[in-house]
Amino acid sequence: MATHDGSDPTISDRLNTVLESFIPGLSTMEDPILPGPRDNRGRQRAEEVIINMDNEPQQSERNSSATAGASNTNPQQDEEAVGGGLFDMRIIHTMSDSKLIIFALILLAKVLNDHGLGLLVFVGLTGTFGHHNVTLKRQVSLKHHRRAPMLALMLIMLFFSSFFVYYVFEDQELYKCLIFQQPKFQTFDLWTVLWCTGITDYILKYITISIKCVIGLLPHAAISVKRKGRAFLTVEQASQLFRILPPIPLWVTYFNQDVEETYIAAYIFTIAYVLSKAYVFYVRFTSMVVAIKQLLSEVQYGVAATKDQIGDSCPICQDDYTNPIQLNCKHVFCEDCVGLWFDRERTCPMCRAKIADNPAWRDGSTSLFIQFF
Repeated sequence: MATHDGSDPTISDRLNTVLESFIPGLSTMEDPILPGPRDNRGRQRAEEVIINMDNEPQQSERNSSATAGASNTNPQQDEEAVGGGLFDMRIIHTMSDSKLIIFALILLAKVLNDHGLGLLVFVGLTGTFGHHNVTLKRQVSLKHHRRAPMLALMLIMLFFSSFFVYYVFEDQELYKCLIFQQPKFQTFDLWTVLWCTGITDYILKYITISIKCVIGLLPHAAISVKRKGRAFLTVEQASQLFRILPPIPLWVTYFNQDVEETYIAAYIFTIAYVLSKAYVFYVRFTSMVVAIKQLLSEVQYGVAATKDQIGDSCPICQDDYTNPIQLNCKHVFCEDCVGLWFDRERTCPMCRAKIADNPAWRDGSTSLFIQFF
């Protein structure tokens, strides 16, 4: 190989060519500026900068040829320079491939074919629960104008919904989960445990809503509007506490079904699960005790208002005052009206001053969370 002027390349030229082929861009790098000679005091002396105009075209031509050679001889490094961007584009293209979509549809059809009835039952249970939960909250907010026939109809529908589920799957004996016994299954795989815990939790939530409907049907002479909110809270806390228990025997059976082969892992999983459930049970039990104390105590949001303090009508119901009370913020409302308001809010309806504590579950609502574990 010869240089541009026809002479044989030196060892230095050959070494530069090899390095440029392995390190792209080396030929375009400028040479470092070396410090010039210094005087006796250590200061650098200024010298003239001599630019050889005759050598620049040859150097530029050699640099361009070396760069072209490096790109031609190493195409793999060009592909690696694109790196993750090209790899990501390939993944996106693969994901959008029609074959993958067809496979996903086939897999979805297989799941619906194997578990179609179970999925349909869960959709029906969720829809029924959501409808009755919203309806109960609406009836509770109507206070004296609630519709007793509507609450009675909800009780009947919830009973027949629970009976229908247990009748359709009577061969599985799912009702045994309510009394902490094993349903009738040959094997306890993951899907079986989720199925049993999900059905049992929905039935318990139906029972919770039914109890709240009974409380809503009670006359005001038996329980005041203000105390009804605390009764709803107590029922909800007791329901959440009890709903923790039915999944325990099912999950313990699932963790220990292969205890002879992997007894160490089974014991570790079981102990960890029981300890976590014990902590959750303690938290729920503490919340229920607080709710019971609130139910038994008499909560006063203010003091009785005098005739000089009341206005023409209650700001909430827009009607004449009934047992008017004055809050700490000096605003006056009907006792039942403001009691129902504080079952949903914790601030004054007029000035938003904080008066009550957390109003969660006092409006008659039930938790949407499904206790699968």
